[in-house]
Amino acid sequence: GQTHGWTREVRRKVVRTTLVMGALMFSYQATSFWFGTLLRIEGRAPLPYLIALNLGGILGAVAWGAIADTRLRPRGAVVVAGLATIAVVPLFLVAATAAWLWPATLIVGFTAGGIIGIAPAFIAGQFMTRMRGAASGVTYQSASVIGACAPLPRARPRSCLRQVWIEFSDVQIARPEVCCYRAFASRGRTV
Repeated sequence: GQTHGWTREVRRKVVRTTLVMGALMFSYQATSFWFGTLLRIEGRAPLPYLIALNLGGILGAVAWGAIADTRLRPRGAVVVAGLATIAVVPLFLVAATAAWLWPATLIVGFTAGGIIGIAPAFIAGQFMTRMRGAASGVTYQSASVIGACAPLPRARPRSCLRQVWIEFSDVQIARPEVCCYRAFASRGRTV
């Protein structure tokens, strides 16, 4: 037998949910880590843009949380927010003036940062009550480890602006994994 409810299905769901949340956290951590570097390379003061990124995240958490309370539920809100992030990243990457970069940063914060705000509801919704605490804790902390690795692949400062753009773009490409979650998730079942 299984001990403490850690059935094969619960373990699978922990792995699957960890991978989805890990991709989200990796993307967000890489965005926030590399963004300051990019701003410094461009000769911009990072503080106003980092405020925009985090303000967008707060507003996004409220909005995606409200969406998570609709028929879409947290899983659907994560998918929609992931798709929205993919859609707005090009605007963010090509914004060359402060007049465009600040609102673009706010929008990316809203989509990419806002997802992190609904992560607890998304994760908890994957498990039935008797396993919710333990499985959610393992999932969230494991996903955090994945996110913490975001700055590691190329942690040395770059002098070439183009390389920073490439780094930033590569990280955002991980977002389609979020959209694929529905294909792997069990529809209408709770574990």
